[in-house]
Amino acid sequence: MIFDEFDGIHASDEIKQKTLHNVMKQRSRKKRTGMTAALTLCVTCLLVVLFQPWRLMEASPAPAPAPTLAVYSYVTLDINPSMEWKLDEQQRVVRVTAYNKDADNILTELQLEGKQLDTALQMLLDNEQFSAYMKTGFLEVSVYSENSSVSLDLEQQINQQLEEVVPQNQFHCSHLDDDTHQEAQQHHMSAGKYRVIDEILRHDSAKSVEELQKLSMKELYSVLERYDPSAVPEGCHGRQMRKGHHHGS
Repeated sequence: MIFDEFDGIHASDEIKQKTLHNVMKQRSRKKRTGMTAALTLCVTCLLVVLFQPWRLMEASPAPAPAPTLAVYSYVTLDINPSMEWKLDEQQRVVRVTAYNKDADNILTELQLEGKQLDTALQMLLDNEQFSAYMKTGFLEVSVYSENSSVSLDLEQQINQQLEEVVPQNQFHCSHLDDDTHQEAQQHHMSAGKYRVIDEILRHDSAKSVEELQKLSMKELYSVLERYDPSAVPEGCHGRQMRKGHHHGS
């Protein structure tokens, strides 16, 4: 014992008692400090085991992806550039698709997504590249919506806007049925161009979609005119057909 260790030391009993008290005090302090450190370590380990912050990170749900804007209607525009605009219910362009290189070149110059339909259409008509195609080409515009009244309203609205800036013999706008829209999607091409190609194939099955898809709208109507002149817009009739029409033939 600690007291026995002091027996061989020559000092007064009072000094021995004070020295013994100090030693015992220091040992008690060390023991409490050790117990406190051990207790702190145990509590820390327990918190780590219980809460496991890395697991909380794993369990946290990933941020929700940005909502995809619902497509409410479709507008396709063809001259030689061939493109499609997807619209939401407020007639905002939410997505654009280029179906050939000519359209891709034009769309890289225009930021149409987020624009209202009338604004986007005016931007396209004002584009220098597109204007060059309009000088010698023919614009085919087709609209589609699952809601037929929406299709009719879009057709009327686009016709009205085009009539203000484009001669009537340079464009044609119509709405499409569901079958034509779906089949065009399957062929990955604009619905307006597909409609005319489908008309041609009904008369001449020897031709193919791939072959006709390369033609401009004016060229396609020129082919269709051989089989059914009544299906061709006035602006796409050949010179002889226009002359005959004016004479009432």
